[in-house]
Amino acid sequence: MSKIKLVLALFLLIVFTTIALSDAVIREFRAEPGMNRVHLYWKVTLEQNIRGYRIDRGFDPTHLSSLAFVRATEESVSPPQEKVYEYIDQTVFKSDGRSFYYQIVVLDAQNREVTRTAVREVSPKISAVRHTWGSIKAMFR
Repeated sequence: MSKIKLVLALFLLIVFTTIALSDAVIREFRAEPGMNRVHLYWKVTLEQNIRGYRIDRGFDPTHLSSLAFVRATEESVSPPQEKVYEYIDQTVFKSDGRSFYYQIVVLDAQNREVTRTAVREVSPKISAVRHTWGSIKAMFR
């Protein structure tokens, strides 16, 4: 009887440990400039117990704030397979030449940070209308 309890306890320990561990491996992360937008693209080769991906953005690589959240899809993935995620930031304003910095933060099922990517710098092209609108918005902040 004690062997059965020991085996059962060991089995439960393995199950709960597996459930508690969350993991994601982002193999590639790119930030590509466009006209009035930035296209973010990342490939995931491992995704277990992940809620999703928080996208952080800033004007300085050390001061980023949350921009958006992309929920993980329901189907799991493990190597050599991969899953592709995309996000288009259409909220970029102001002048050409300004750099934006982006980072992807992986969040587990309990909304805890699992890992984060390296910061990517990108300088999108901004139309004259967007530039003017960005200046008007800045005056009222």
